[in-house]
Amino acid sequence: MHAPGPDESDWRECLARQKIDQLMRRYCRGMDRADQALLESVFHPEATVITGTVDGSGAMFARTIVAHLRENVTRCQHFVNSGWIEIDGTRACGEFYVFATMEAGGTWTAGGGRYADEFEFHEGAWKIKAHVFISDWLLTLPAATDSHAAFFPPSLPRGAFGDQDYIYQLWSRYRR
Repeated sequence: MHAPGPDESDWRECLARQKIDQLMRRYCRGMDRADQALLESVFHPEATVITGTVDGSGAMFARTIVAHLRENVTRCQHFVNSGWIEIDGTRACGEFYVFATMEAGGTWTAGGGRYADEFEFHEGAWKIKAHVFISDWLLTLPAATDSHAAFFPPSLPRGAFGDQDYIYQLWSRYRR
């Protein structure tokens, strides 16, 4: 006797998990490149955000955090992993572990926590409906002088905010 294979609902759930995972990666990219349009695109129109730094609607969060990053942070990186997603039709909730680093004002900060999110399928795409950051730990160290030169030549692309980052040049060749 053969075990039954996946049915259509199994494939829909698998695709939903993949789309939500990519949504969280777009959130991280929007933060790391201080790209307001990209960051706004991940949120449902009625989204709420609680991060401690900026709390409010998704659109307000995107606008305010991007301004904060550009004014106060030299560079940052967010990594999400160990995602857990529970799907219920066109709604879902999930937890993603996050590790983030940033350089600001001569200080490097590294922190770990979790994103606890509610998602909703809205106008043909999964979007974040509620986003809460849960802080688990934080480490702050003085930043050394620009140590890139010790390992990498000055001609190597450096991370930057917005369209000054190399990835936007690459994307422009593939966008329609």
